Amino acid sequence: MVEAFKGWNKHGQVTEQHHDLIDECADVIQATVNLMATMEFTDDEIHQTIEDCRARNDARGRMTPTGKHY
Repeated sequence: MVEAFKGWNKHGQVTEQHHDLIDECADVIQATVNLMATMEFTDDEIHQTIEDCRARNDARGRMTPTGKHY
């Protein structure tokens, strides 16, 4: 993930690096979902954790400019 971002940032954020970065993001998401399934987290645990994360990031000013939560 870090290497894909560095390449994207270093080379002027061109299309090829954009594709590499989104591929890496998808890999991280898939690995995270697989881990969560293996650990048998409940939907309620996941939902609460996401809400907690949103609140922390909002307090830090890290939410999207429009405040949308994806």
